[in-house]
Order: sequence, then C-alpha cells, then structure tokens
Amino acid sequence: MRVFLTGANGYIGSAVAKVLQRRGHTIHALARTPGAQEFASAHNYKVIPGSLEEPKTLEVAVRDADAVVHCAATGDARQGEVDSAATRAMLVPLRGTGRRFVYTSGVWVYGNTGDTPAVESTPLKPTPLVAGRVEVEREVLDASKAGAHTIIIRPGMVFGQRRGIPAMLLASAHDGAVEYVGDGNNRWPLVYVDDLAELYALALENAPTGVVYNATGPNVERVRDVAAGVAKSLGLSQTKSIPLETARQQLGPFADALCLDQVVSSAKARTQMHWAPSNYTIYEDLGLKA
Repeated sequence: MRVFLTGANGYIGSAVAKVLQRRGHTIHALARTPGAQEFASAHNYKVIPGSLEEPKTLEVAVRDADAVVHCAATGDARQGEVDSAATRAMLVPLRGTGRRFVYTSGVWVYGNTGDTPAVESTPLKPTPLVAGRVEVEREVLDASKAGAHTIIIRPGMVFGQRRGIPAMLLASAHDGAVEYVGDGNNRWPLVYVDDLAELYALALENAPTGVVYNATGPNVERVRDVAAGVAKSLGLSQTKSIPLETARQQLGPFADALCLDQVVSSAKARTQMHWAPSNYTIYEDLGLKA
C-alpha cells in the first residue's frame, strides 16, 4: 500500500515507517521542514511537503494514498487544537472509500486506573492535557460508520533507543540526582517503540474497522524505580522527588500526566492482532542488566 504517514521523522513515526517499509509498503512522508524532507529522501520515502497546521495539504496527500497513519504531534500548547483540525481534514477524503486510517491516541485518556487494568471499553477520564482527544477519538470512530476504515491505537509510555521516557529523565539530572514528579509510587505502563511499531503494521493490514487497541508491553514500572535506573546508568546514586505543585509551575498539565498511576491491558491486541511484544525492558535500554 501507499501509506501517507505523519511524523515519519519523529520518535514513533520513524519506527512505524521502518516496519511498514520492510513489509513492502511505500511511505508517503509528511515533511514540514528541510530537515524532515532530507530525512524522508534519505530513507527512500516519497516527500509530501506540508504541515499539520495546513489542513489542505493533508487532504491532498490523503487523496493520493491507499491508507493513512497519523503519528505526528506538534508537542506545544496548541497540540490538541492542531491535532483535531488535522485529523478532521484527513478523514474527509476517506469517507465512503473503505481506505484505512490509523490514529494515535494514548493511555492518558483513561486517567488514573488504580489496580484494575484499563481495557478499551473502560470509561475515559482523561487527564486535562489530553481532554480534547476524547472528542477526536469519537470523530475517528464515527467516520467508520461513514465508510472510512478507522483504527485507534492507544500507546502506553513509549521507550527505546534511550529516548522517550528515559530521555526525559536523563535530562532531569541536576546536582547529582535524577528528578521525577510526585512521590514516584505511581506506575507507568511501558511499551518498547519497536514493538509498538509492529502493532501499527498489524493493525493497518488486518484490523477491522471502528476498533481501538491498547498498546502496552508486559512491564509496568513505578516511576521511582525508573528514575533510580536512570540514575544508575549515569553513575549517580540519588534521585529527587519534585512536588507536583512545584512541577505544575514549570510543566503545567504535563506534570499531572506524569503522575498518573496506570495499569493497562493489551490483551485485545495480543488476541485479535496476534501482537507479541517482547520482554525488552527499560533497564536494558539504559544499558543495565536485565
């Protein structure tokens, strides 16, 4: 398939592009900057000039593709607004065509889960940072009733290549200690980026329409333990808890998202898509013993 991919040079999107290309698909990569265009060309992707903030460029790109995978995000204060408009623009030319659209959401839409694992049908109680994503998900699923073949993936906390969560904590080291938000007792449901990319490919090729899949690996870790692992990888012996109220002053609602305590089940993806995430751990990724 000719797959229009947003975020092909990003963390998740680049892993997805690699897997899709290996499986014989042609990547049409959205590229906003000269650097992104060079990246796409270097990987033999078809370069699609445009931006999430230019919905018309997205509509044109979608019309020239067999399927769409949306992994990009602006990462700024306008992320929710931009994502909503971009998703809506991409869905328009897909209605009535039966062509596939894979949307990237995330487990933060569940809010705190406590000890009961969240499944795809668990009522959504999103943390404020991603509150708008609930409406976007609804629109994506509604489009399946209008003839688009839509799929939603909700990744957990993505790690791998010393990026994602480790990168954030690696960068937090100050005065000989790795910092984390809150008391660190909360749990993060982790997923290795390469495993996640495999699920995108499986879902794109095989998933029924109007379906949602959680994407979490077998490991759930407490934040204080991850921070301790990061400290050890840096040759440090200390970690430091930053009170949530203090963190909010610098990070805004992102601080609350980092403090979510979550356990999330991906049994549906394992059963229906035969997805088999590895046992690769965040500690191995940090260069520590398994």
